[in-house]
Amino acid sequence: FGKDKKININSKYTVDNIIYKKKRLPALEGDMEYKADNLNDGVLVLKFLKILKNGYEIARFKGEANLSNKELNFYLDKKDIDLSKISANEELKGKIDLNVDINGTLSLPKYTVNTSSEKIIFKKWEFEDVIFDLSGDEKEVRLEKFDFLYEKNLLEAIGRYDILEKKYNFNLYSKNIKVDFLNSILSEAGIEGIDGTAQIAMNFSEKESHGVFNGQNISFKMPKYEI
Repeated sequence: FGKDKKININSKYTVDNIIYKKKRLPALEGDMEYKADNLNDGVLVLKFLKILKNGYEIARFKGEANLSNKELNFYLDKKDIDLSKISANEELKGKIDLNVDINGTLSLPKYTVNTSSEKIIFKKWEFEDVIFDLSGDEKEVRLEKFDFLYEKNLLEAIGRYDILEKKYNFNLYSKNIKVDFLNSILSEAGIEGIDGTAQIAMNFSEKESHGVFNGQNISFKMPKYEI
């Protein structure tokens, strides 16, 4: 390979049986092509990169990277991903739509991630109209939107994380929401029987956290600590 040498490389590959911390990761199956007049000025075309679990296609990336102008564009657009087929937790159910876009340049890539679902069920708790949108680059991750309805009440969150400075700022808001869904995530911490409703307007940062958490008839148990 070198100057004045036309290059045309096709590659199909499969990566399977990857174990990380005793857990088997999804398999990868791809097809890509590289065409160039010279070694370092070509275009790498990702015809597809499938992410699979037990034969089920979770998602599929496509796109290209141009080594001549240093630009890249990769994308993923998948509808109705079945959570019950990809999650290790059998109590997580529902279907999500996922869109990922990676563009910019090789040295300064940018990305957006958009996830939505009409309904997600975890154990006995149902969350509707779930939206989770991220964007970012090498310097910052932005939580553009995280919304869901729980028993017709809305919880919203936005924020950002500065990767270089290790600083964050997040806002959490709800006019009125039942808090018993917190049992789904806090039970492993020894907190259970959470009940009541709350008005929430909180801000969290690396320096301090402040705001309003106005609880009504809040109750919980901590059997581990006899509370």
